[in-house]
Parts: sequence; C-alpha cells; structure tokens
Amino acid sequence: MNRRSLLWILLTLLVASYMYYYYGYKGKVIQLVSDTGVITSVDFPSKSITVKNINNEELVMICNKKTTVLDDKEQPIEFESLLPSMYIKYNGYRSKANEDLVVILTSIQLTDVSDILLLSPSSSSPIKSFPIVLRGYVRTDTHQTYKLYINGFDQGLINPIKSDSSNVYGMFECSIALTREMLHDLEAVLEIKIQPSGDGKAFTRQYKLEWMKKIELYFGNSKMNPQSEDCTSVFPVQREILALADPSDIVHLLIQGPSASEKEKGYYSSLPFGASINRIEKKNKQISVDFKSLHASGACQIDGILSEINHTLISAYPGFTIITTENGSILSP
Repeated sequence: MNRRSLLWILLTLLVASYMYYYYGYKGKVIQLVSDTGVITSVDFPSKSITVKNINNEELVMICNKKTTVLDDKEQPIEFESLLPSMYIKYNGYRSKANEDLVVILTSIQLTDVSDILLLSPSSSSPIKSFPIVLRGYVRTDTHQTYKLYINGFDQGLINPIKSDSSNVYGMFECSIALTREMLHDLEAVLEIKIQPSGDGKAFTRQYKLEWMKKIELYFGNSKMNPQSEDCTSVFPVQREILALADPSDIVHLLIQGPSASEKEKGYYSSLPFGASINRIEKKNKQISVDFKSLHASGACQIDGILSEINHTLISAYPGFTIITTENGSILSP
C-alpha cells in the first residue's frame, strides 16, 4: 500500500468519525449534565433515582450498563447501595430520545456517607401525627448497635430489617408513642437522637410539633335550658389542645369555665372557678378525679358538676368510666 492510499484511508476514517459524531452522538445529546445533589428516592426495578440538585430542582436519572457507580473512596459499588438522603456528584446527559428530559447517567459518586440515614419524619416538615413512625437505614457492615433517644429518653436499640442484598445498609422502622414526660411543659419541640456504639457520631435532628386536636367541653346554658328544670343538661363548646394532653389538662380547661363570648351566649359552669384537685388518674379504662374542695351549694350544682365532668371526659375518652370524688368520698347529690 503506497503512501497516497494510506493517507486516503486515514482521511476517510477521520471524515466518517466526524460525520458519526455530528449526526450521531451530537444529534442525540441535547445537554451534558454535571452537578451535585441529594438522592430523594430510588426505584430499583427501573434503576432510576430522583435527585434534588443545588438549585433545589428535582431530576429523574436513569442508570444503564455503562453507568459507573462509586463510593466516597472511588471504589465501585452496586446500584442497590444507593439510598435516599445520600449526597452524590453525578455526570450524564439529556437526549432527544428522552422527551421528558430524563437524565442518562454516565457516573455517580457518593460524596457524604453517613452511618445513619433517616427518611421520615422529614426534616423540612413539622410532626403532625402520633405515634411517630421512624423509617431509615443504618450501616450493618460495621457491627455497630444503634440506640434511640426521644428528647433524652432512652427508647432502646434500633433493630434493622435484615436484607439479602449486597447493600451495606439495613432498613429500620419503629413506632414511637410519645408521653407527657418526653415533652417539657408541653413544649412543641421534639429531638430524635440515634447514637451508634463505640466512637460513632450521634445523629440528632429536632422537629416542631404542630398537631393539635379538638375536644369538647360541656357547660350548662341558661338560654338553651332557661328553666333549669334538668340540672344535668349540658352543652358542648370546642377547644383546641395538644394531642398529648391528658385528662388533667382537660379538667383544668373545664375549671377555667366558658370564654367571655360563650358566656354572652348563655354558657356557664357549675364547677367553681379555681376548684382545687388532689389527683387525676387514668388507668384501666377508668378516669378518677379527686377534688380537694368544691364548696358546692346544693344537689343541683353537684348534678351539674358531675354532668360537665362526665360528658367532657367521655367525649375525649369514649368507653371510659368516670369516677368523681371529693377528698376520697364519692361525689353525689
């Protein structure tokens, strides 16, 4: 083969390569993508992830056989090791074939790997319902144990669900029923702390509690029962109270009596304002209320007191038996 023929072949290959790039790859690619973000969801069957980038945009990204997946030490890992809440840097492209602008990934690398990944509750939203359901992942290849604390109260160990996948993380889910002791004076702040054994760094996150519930307080009403023929006739008004409120909170609201606007509508309380309480106990489907002194002035007032307390507490705790006493003695007309 002479030099002219060789040059002709090289020129033909160069032109063919350019034509392939221009009409092939370049014609398919709309935009190259390179950025960092956090994984918000993973779909294992389709090998796709949703990523929120630094501009707070959510992008759907697809992995294929050519996608390189690396950990934070640049070691190859399986796609199944990718989890929500992981921070990554990625490279890929959008093509004309993807009308919905899905990104085809060429590489993914983890940039921040934590021993604990908490999926819910979400850090961006207040907690509005109880019991609290914690869902997340903990590393299982380090043989650490993980202890859970709610507002400093030890809730025991987190037990991850065992998985047969190659993923080094184990998923966990646990339900937490809050108690009054966990909240300081009903402050609407909750701290979740997960402490790994050994020298592991604790995971701590704080949330606001915004879940209130409506209850009904029952009072007498001079306009709805003008002749007061039935001393036990009581009528409901609504109040909002923290969902973790107990019978003591409700009875104290009842002792405060109707609001000014409710009084204008005829509502009144048979309970003396400032009535003092010895104890209130909720146990075995029974609520016991023991007053220190009521200074009731007759059978009708006592009937009204019992009716207000019974109707109010039964509306909040259906199926409970209510026992009202004064210094240990059953209150009766």
